[in-house]
Amino acid sequence: METADLDLSLVYVTVVGASLGVITRFVLPGRHTYGFVLLPAIGAAVSAAIWVSVQWFALLGFPLDWVAALAGALVASVVVALLVSRTRTESDARELHVLSGGKA
Repeated sequence: METADLDLSLVYVTVVGASLGVITRFVLPGRHTYGFVLLPAIGAAVSAAIWVSVQWFALLGFPLDWVAALAGALVASVVVALLVSRTRTESDARELHVLSGGKA
């Protein structure tokens, strides 16, 4: 593969990774607990990092660079969404209890 093809593939995989983050945001519950850009940013960053890392293995004949990058983006987006949602809900409930003096 030429260098220009690798650069363009990096753009493609990053955009698709961000798109998976957007889809994850609207599929999972609790999206009111985090901002709109969090999951697309996680998906884009993870897919780009995995894709670049896997390119070294592609030289050895590992053909699943796209699959690994996109699966990693999807898994990272789901894990972050679930953790942030659960943590934020618990934190908000604890803070409400403290601020209300134990009445809520």
